[in-house]
Amino acid sequence: MLLATSDTNPGTYYILDRDKNEVKRLARRYMALDPDLMAEKKAIKYSARDGLEIKGFLTTPNGTSESPRPAIVFPHGGPISSSDGGFNYWTQFFASRGYVVLQMNFRGSSGHGYDFMAAGLQSGDSKCKTTSRTEPAG
Repeated sequence: MLLATSDTNPGTYYILDRDKNEVKRLARRYMALDPDLMAEKKAIKYSARDGLEIKGFLTTPNGTSESPRPAIVFPHGGPISSSDGGFNYWTQFFASRGYVVLQMNFRGSSGHGYDFMAAGLQSGDSKCKTTSRTEPAG
């Protein structure tokens, strides 16, 4: 048995018959979701304030132009987790409603090496802290 998935296909199961040299579709995950109607996800890269290059993914609604669109920043749970290029039903849901969805990785995301992951776990790391850019009232 084989499972094939992609950014637009939540999963299709196939059965391989070696004697007949055939592969037949057995079943699909989420039968109500037509892969042909799903929005494509693109791999992107962006730079942190200190110049560290970080990978992420951008899902844009089908049939949209380059004009500005409402967007959702959709970080993964973590820190030891990661956004990937596979199917995500939440990003597909938001894209089907017209939203651009940014799935970002960050320091501490898994799958990018130990040092990258460990950087997000260091509580005193100033690179992970945010600062207010507003002036105090008064």
